[in-house]
Amino acid sequence: MAAPDDLVTLAEMEDRERMSRISQAWDAYYGKSPQPLKARRNETTNDNVRINLAREIVDTGVAKLFGKHFEVTAPQDMPDDTPNDVQAAIDATIRCSGGGLLWMRFGLSGAIGGTMFYRLSPQDDGTVRILVLDPQNVNVEWDPDDFQTITKWLITWNTLDQGLGVARRQVIEPDGEQWTVT
Repeated sequence: MAAPDDLVTLAEMEDRERMSRISQAWDAYYGKSPQPLKARRNETTNDNVRINLAREIVDTGVAKLFGKHFEVTAPQDMPDDTPNDVQAAIDATIRCSGGGLLWMRFGLSGAIGGTMFYRLSPQDDGTVRILVLDPQNVNVEWDPDDFQTITKWLITWNTLDQGLGVARRQVIEPDGEQWTVT
């Protein structure tokens, strides 16, 4: 069995490799790839023609999964008018989160990063926004004896605060029957 320090090192290496794969996938999506033909010395013309099939494949897949007819509906087997109230809340949340573009962002994030992550963000007016997270910014910790038991979610990102670059972090951990966000 590996020593705990070795396990931490292996986990950190895997995390760096995952982030590198996601970065490479974004580069491929945006067409940032090496030129297939080398230009000759002292030649001013460039014979390279690059067609970005990666972007075409990803965009087509996302459109098929989350196209025009993608809907989120409340269950109808609730008492009284609850389904109507719930459906109105769902519709308002999706609308203030970007409408149909929300699903396209979900799909693109999942296609590039391999996993989709989102965060619910309560707003001052009482609504809730759904924020699509960059998979490079999300780390999951789990029970070493059971990878299906998540012990912590760690979301990190960089932002500007009064013109200065600042690293932010949000930790989500179980606390009994609920999860605590700090």
